[in-house]
Amino acid sequence: MRKFILVPALCFAMLLFAGIAHAAVLPYSWALVVDELNQPISSDIKVQVNTTAGTAATIYSDRYGVDTKTNPISNPANGIVGFYYDGNFDLVISNTSATKARTLTYNNLTVTDHRVVFPRAYDVTTHPYDTITGSTTLTATSKDYQMFSVTVGTYTVALPSTATVQGKNFYFKHLGITGSVLYLDPDGSQTIDGATYNNAVDAKYDCLGIMSVAGEGWAIVEYRIQ
Repeated sequence: MRKFILVPALCFAMLLFAGIAHAAVLPYSWALVVDELNQPISSDIKVQVNTTAGTAATIYSDRYGVDTKTNPISNPANGIVGFYYDGNFDLVISNTSATKARTLTYNNLTVTDHRVVFPRAYDVTTHPYDTITGSTTLTATSKDYQMFSVTVGTYTVALPSTATVQGKNFYFKHLGITGSVLYLDPDGSQTIDGATYNNAVDAKYDCLGIMSVAGEGWAIVEYRIQ
């Protein structure tokens, strides 16, 4: 009866080959598409991942590129868009509503710290700003950009409590006529740079940007006057 003996040197060679083969499969990078506040972008969207040559990319649901993932990614649960890919890529982001269609394209993106930052100011699911036509109250779901376009008069915008909109920015742009004034009114005893009721936007093309600071009220981050 013949006996087959696997010599130690051969065993070592086989193990070494297996190790090299496994090392050749480099892990893919995890790309999580979020806004500047590290929040999901929206659930009412479609995200097409393309190669930098413009063709549909093959994306994966695992870091070793074994299980492919459907591309484009449509209506992601809770607005979370994530995939594995190796190298630079393009993103084509659009909404899935024909009544408010909008498409944004970002070219030659790289994954930094496992994230792809999607600009919060450009919301593909709805109009990117609200128009203020009179005194109003803002909430956590109000757009970041508020366009002020009214007739002559004095108007007030009541701001939400900073406790409910931590880290949120609002930008107010005056597009009205001379003689129309917009005042910002913080919630309760909260302030804007220490003031409880002023920060007027009172001349056409003026711009005022504020940011919610937990425990501090609102802070002015941009102020441009004409």
